[in-house]
Amino acid sequence: MSVLSEILSRRYLLFQLSAREIKSRYKQSYLGIAWAVIQPLALMTIFSIIFTKVIRIEIKDYPYPIFVYSGLLLWGLFSRSLTLLTDSMVSNANLIRRVYFPRQMFLLSGIAARLVDFAIAFLIYFVLMIVYRVRPTSHFMWSVPIVGIVCCLALGVSLFTSALQVFRRDVSAVMRLVVQVWFYATPIIYPLDRVPARWRWVSYLNPMTGAVEGFKDAVLRGRTPDLGLLGISVATTAALLVLGSAFFARAERQFADLI
Repeated sequence: MSVLSEILSRRYLLFQLSAREIKSRYKQSYLGIAWAVIQPLALMTIFSIIFTKVIRIEIKDYPYPIFVYSGLLLWGLFSRSLTLLTDSMVSNANLIRRVYFPRQMFLLSGIAARLVDFAIAFLIYFVLMIVYRVRPTSHFMWSVPIVGIVCCLALGVSLFTSALQVFRRDVSAVMRLVVQVWFYATPIIYPLDRVPARWRWVSYLNPMTGAVEGFKDAVLRGRTPDLGLLGISVATTAALLVLGSAFFARAERQFADLI
């Protein structure tokens, strides 16, 4: 039985793991689900002050706060998923030792939990659209497959990082640093056209560039995303999923002994 078939046959367990992740996220928290919007709103405020009052960045046609929030929204889904998933095997060591089921289900349940955070934060985006008088268009529907691409990208990367974390426990610390650098390498707080032309090809190779730019095109600019740029994101994501699945399958045989 393939891993995918096994996961589908145990979908109720996947639902239970996802519910557990969501509950643990807000358990014993004073602010509860408000945390899902506090971080992007706080970052939006900080970056807006810095890049409109201190270092001025001109954004054509749109106020800077909604421009940066649309990028932070998608980035938050990716970065939080990656951080959570990297630790997923180690944090679920007791379950891994006791019972067998596809370990990839921990990764999928983590993504499901982060999608709930994303959906809550997305509601604030609608409020910002009203405040800044941004009208949605039919291109808004492009946001759905783009969110799917980002989830698959986080899954593809975490197939490597979660397995490596079992063997070397400092992988999560390394990934936190990588995520910080990756953030500034992605056109979230600045428009892509501010990247010097001779270095723009480096941005194009970043799979999150196509996703973030495509998302901004869909939800903010009201136009069809750059399919060439988005295609790079899709191709990179597909390669990571295939290679990551093979790597994870080999590493998984040693989990019970090492974890």
